[in-house]
Amino acid sequence: MNSVNATMTSGSILVVDEDIESLNSIEAALQDTGGPILRARSGSMALQLATECDELAVLLIAASMSSMSGFECAERLRECPRFSTTPIVFVTNTTVDPRGFRGSQHGVVDHILSPVDPLELRSKISALLGRGVQLEPHADPDQVQFAKLEKSAKAFTHEVGNLLNNMYLQAQLLERLMLKEGAGADPSKRARLQLIMGEMQRLTTLLTEFQGPWPGLELRH
Repeated sequence: MNSVNATMTSGSILVVDEDIESLNSIEAALQDTGGPILRARSGSMALQLATECDELAVLLIAASMSSMSGFECAERLRECPRFSTTPIVFVTNTTVDPRGFRGSQHGVVDHILSPVDPLELRSKISALLGRGVQLEPHADPDQVQFAKLEKSAKAFTHEVGNLLNNMYLQAQLLERLMLKEGAGADPSKRARLQLIMGEMQRLTTLLTEFQGPWPGLELRH
């Protein structure tokens, strides 16, 4: 897609990268996300394209560019009131530590390593488009990261809690079967079951201490 002739509509994804191969691979990966894709091969071209847009859904910016860095490009785009709450995703290489982005103070909500993985990129962008993720103007980047971390922790504890609950049910079923066997039950099986149940109890205690537990998660004991 030629960036100059692209239709400027709301919901557009602006991709900024001076590497043509990277631009092509990103565009190919995002074909099914639903929004028009605008391409810019430099920060200055991105700023020019932005002046022609009423709204952008997501800004996907390469962190490392020669003429204008991704950090500067993000900062200048955020200065425009129309894009002050538009989520930004940085495309980085292995030499850039995503935990230390200067650009995070300018609305960077996520990052992806280059060369991009198409499935990972589609997942990240589709999630942003589907949830309509927006930042409050001048949002505290620490609060944004805390929110993401808390969401991940809740998802983790929920999944692990469900697995533990299923394991408890299976262990209780085995215990009842062994009770029916009475004195004829294999002692080694009883010992194995007790060891497994002890480990499950230990995991349950660790999980509860890890998160509180999160509201709505009830673990069997």
